[in-house]
Amino acid sequence: MKPKRPSRRERWESLCNRCGLCCYEKDYDKGRGIIVLSLPCRYLDEETNLCSVYDRRFKTCRECRKVTVFHAL
Repeated sequence: MKPKRPSRRERWESLCNRCGLCCYEKDYDKGRGIIVLSLPCRYLDEETNLCSVYDRRFKTCRECRKVTVFHAL
């Protein structure tokens, strides 16, 4: 019997390296041409870099956005 192929969501989730950078507020500084990572989301556990409301993050946190391959590019 052939093993079950992971779903698209499972494959996308497996790319996350748990760095926590996506959980910081981002501001673009046009003068310096860089993205400034200011404050972490209140749901980010900075010791583990894991979201404390991960399974319901899109409903719980207004700032949390689903990252797609288009955002990553």
